[in-house]
Amino acid sequence: MAQDWGFEILRGLGRLFFNPITYYLFFLAALLGVSRVKRERKNFHVRVENAYYELRQLLPLGLGLGLVMSILTIGMGLVIPVETILFVGILTIFWSLTTRVRMISPIYTVGFAFFATLFFLSQEQSFPYIKSYTPEWDLAILPSTFKLFSR
Repeated sequence: MAQDWGFEILRGLGRLFFNPITYYLFFLAALLGVSRVKRERKNFHVRVENAYYELRQLLPLGLGLGLVMSILTIGMGLVIPVETILFVGILTIFWSLTTRVRMISPIYTVGFAFFATLFFLSQEQSFPYIKSYTPEWDLAILPSTFKLFSR
């Protein structure tokens, strides 16, 4: 059993590097670091932190929080549909293109992805080339907002 867990952990780490959002977030953190340093030099004539500060915060803090959230999610037995993960990725890219960094907050990306998933599944649509493992949803277990989207 421990060998299966180890294999699944390694597969999960491998899948992390297949996700284009991983590379996009490194690019975005570097871009935000450079723009922050330029803004600090313009406003205060000195930089407070160097341009790599965002990357140093992204790696240990982001990976640590992600690991804790993954353990909690697995421990509680939560299942996140593939559609939700895709919507979170799409919304992360979309909100970052608006140049409003506060919009990349999980409250916006995950919240909008939740409602987009409810709407998407209520319309019985599917993404091309992606197999969904989402079971038939029973209206009794879903929030009342889902009933607004259903036909």
